[in-house]
Amino acid sequence: MKIIGNLLTLLMFIFLVFSLTLYADNIDSFTKRCDDGIAKGCYNLGVLYDQGKEIKQDYNKAAKLYRKACDAEHARGCFNLGLMYYNGVGVAKDYAKASHSLLKSCETGFALGCSNLGTMYGQGLGVKQDNAKAVKFYKLACNQGDSGGCFNLGMMYLQGTGINQDNNKALKLFKKSCESGTDVACSTLKKVATQSLKIDKKRCDEGNASSCTSLGTTYYYAIGVKQDFSKASKFYQKACDAHQNEGCYNLATMYRDGIGLKKNNKKATELFQKNCQEGFFQGCSDLASMYLQGMGVKKDKDKTMVLFKKACDGKYLSGCFNLALMYEQGEIVKQDYTKAIKYFQQACKGNHTSSCDRLAHIYQNGKGVQRNPKEAKKLFTQACNAGYRSSCFALNALDTLTEGKKE
Repeated sequence: MKIIGNLLTLLMFIFLVFSLTLYADNIDSFTKRCDDGIAKGCYNLGVLYDQGKEIKQDYNKAAKLYRKACDAEHARGCFNLGLMYYNGVGVAKDYAKASHSLLKSCETGFALGCSNLGTMYGQGLGVKQDNAKAVKFYKLACNQGDSGGCFNLGMMYLQGTGINQDNNKALKLFKKSCESGTDVACSTLKKVATQSLKIDKKRCDEGNASSCTSLGTTYYYAIGVKQDFSKASKFYQKACDAHQNEGCYNLATMYRDGIGLKKNNKKATELFQKNCQEGFFQGCSDLASMYLQGMGVKKDKDKTMVLFKKACDGKYLSGCFNLALMYEQGEIVKQDYTKAIKYFQQACKGNHTSSCDRLAHIYQNGKGVQRNPKEAKKLFTQACNAGYRSSCFALNALDTLTEGKKE
């Protein structure tokens, strides 16, 4: 089958089976499981017909079986069905149905479904062309570890297509994709990093604080250059001296962690305080953690809660998560599941995956709220789709339990 492709086509491979060594004695078993409503049985049987393994190849039957698996929310069944519609194999070619099946695959946690759907939105195949949605689905794919999705997302950032142009984010994504073994990402990283380094150095020398921060990040994360924490700290310091909040924040974390600089919690706290006062709410959250642990300041439960709340009110989602966690755990403040759920929900709506996962566990176990397995599964799926592996494991466990009850 021809694979959907766009910015990067070679990575969009067919995910038909895990090289299943399935033989004739499995056919009856898969048939029975499929007839009993077990999606995995339909999927595996579809694979046999698709590949012609120990059974006469029949794309029509394969498509029907993938559709049955997909109707039962089997992610790979939906993905394979989408490819059959895309290529017109076993079914009439239909880009709209292909995109619909890929969406179901993506929504049930399959990264390649998201990546290929991003390509369809980018090209306007079966859906209205929409670069912003292409970015959305490439992000979902990348967060779940799909290197092709990361590369394509990097290209969107590099070109400013569907999202604000951002060389730093593009470079980080190329690096991530390169480290996963994508050759084109490695060559692109080298080329773009060399160009960006020259531009940022010139701009930083001219007093552009954001470019100094960008240089610090380049050396900190070794993006196309040799890692050099000392250089990173110097560029962050230069940016901070020019009142660039991100530079100050990054410098604070280096003092706190003792990376490239002598560990100095007091200095880190002062910089986080500066960030917070200037409305850089990530600094408020980190300052709260310093008060919680007594790092560079005296432990103070009240200040911890006030600062997490300030970060949350400033729409810094990790601040909401930490605030919710304090209420859930009840160690420095009276336990209050109602407030915990409120702040987990607030963060989860912004797609903060840890919050969605915690909220899912609360609904699954019925802590402070009526037990709701359906809502738990929905939240685990949301977090898993965004790349939170713990939620993927929880989701798989739920699916296994459901299949076991059916059998």
